Amino acid sequence: MRREGRSPVVGGCGRRCGIVRVRSGFDGARGRRRAVGRRDVIGRARKKPEGGGPEAIQRILGLVEGTQQGQNLGAGARKEIEEACNSIASTSSPVEVNDELSKSWKLVFTTEKETLFICSSAKKLLGLDTEVRQVIDLERKRLQNRIEFSNGASFVVDSSLSTDAKNDRRANFEFTGAKLALPSSVFNLPPVGKGWFDNLYIDETYRLAVDSRNDILLVQNVGEPDFFD
Repeated sequence: MRREGRSPVVGGCGRRCGIVRVRSGFDGARGRRRAVGRRDVIGRARKKPEGGGPEAIQRILGLVEGTQQGQNLGAGARKEIEEACNSIASTSSPVEVNDELSKSWKLVFTTEKETLFICSSAKKLLGLDTEVRQVIDLERKRLQNRIEFSNGASFVVDSSLSTDAKNDRRANFEFTGAKLALPSSVFNLPPVGKGWFDNLYIDETYRLAVDSRNDILLVQNVGEPDFFD
């Protein structure tokens, strides 16, 4: 097993794979500002928010601190995080799918239940720490989501990645392979599913996205694409 370094340039997890799922469901995130009162991704009509951008990201970072990447998220905190996401989507410039995405991204926070279940179960049942990464290379049209366990094992889901001609913020993906890689052996799993995600915000450090299941993803840039093959 080796990790593949970046070749000139790559790609999420889909419907039920348990890894960072980066599909997007924010109803209003379509590459333009939303009108006041329009139903947002969470499905509620809101007044126009008061601000987005880096300040909103810092607000989200403060809200998710201590939640163990979302495992201990209360309903009140989730509502505040959703409001901050809507603020960013409504007031920030559209985030187009481009080479800025081609990075290795480490999970900071997610509401994706399968990912959180795997991470919490690994800790509670096996005493294993986890790190979740999403690796994107747009040039190679590749996306990989993986959960790395502290015993050297990894759960890896590979997907193809494509842009959406009707939505500049959106990337579509479809699973192409999945495996559980143990230190001594590899078990291939059938990949099933496809989806999409919208990018709400990106800078040199953080990226915020929402997916077709209304899950929120906040990740941190940790360098060039670093695939596990």
